[in-house]
Amino acid sequence: MTTTATRRTEELTGVAGLLLRNEHGDVTVRCTTATDGVARVHLTAHGSVDLSAATLRVEGDALVVDMSALRAEGGARGFSVQLGPISLSSGSTGVDIEVELPDESWIKARTKSGDINITGEAGAVTATCGSGDITIDQAHQVNLTTGSGSISLGTCRGGGMTTTGAGKISIGEVSGHDLSCRAGSGSISLRRTQVEKTTVATGSGSISAHLGAGELAAKSGSGSIDITVPQGIPVWLDLASGMGSISKDIDPVGAPEEGRPHLAVKAKSGVGSIRVHH
Repeated sequence: MTTTATRRTEELTGVAGLLLRNEHGDVTVRCTTATDGVARVHLTAHGSVDLSAATLRVEGDALVVDMSALRAEGGARGFSVQLGPISLSSGSTGVDIEVELPDESWIKARTKSGDINITGEAGAVTATCGSGDITIDQAHQVNLTTGSGSISLGTCRGGGMTTTGAGKISIGEVSGHDLSCRAGSGSISLRRTQVEKTTVATGSGSISAHLGAGELAAKSGSGSIDITVPQGIPVWLDLASGMGSISKDIDPVGAPEEGRPHLAVKAKSGVGSIRVHH
């Protein structure tokens, strides 16, 4: 049986940011080098529905996209259940939303069921999924939350917060003042941090971090913790594991002199091993 796709495309001007809500479906945002202030919205429904019900307008400099759940012609009414941040539903037709924005636009996007994918260089990003993955290439600052799904962030210049109930967190390069990463169940990987204060915690999962500057506090209920630090910089260590081994494979360089750069690592695991090394 072939499913009929329904599409709608609009172009709007005077746009510097995005306010988006999608009840059911994926969201893709492309921050391009297109003409300043011009945005394009593409809606694709996997069924025969009336996409004129979608709200597409500009308020101030914000593009507003609001897509409520739609029911295909002849479709069953179905059900909807909310479990904390996770939404479960049936009987509605998914609508995928693609938005093209100018470079460095700020973004606030929310889905109940669906992934959020942002490519190019975005400004400040707030993204929330009830159930779905969040993937971002570049952002100035982030506040990312998913009830059930993974978070992947390439580069972030202003720090921020990432939280998942069940899923892994992976961050490439981040700088700024504060970074907080929390997973209820899932691993956390930070490939390079240049942040003044980094806090990482997971209930069940491993932690891996390459600390380039500042302070790091890492905690895992049942998982290993692996911290890489650069050579030649003093490191203050506070390490504790209830049932796992602890190893410190770093060069002794003595206490830092006043005003000299240094790092601080505090790591705690309930049953996993902890290793700090170059």
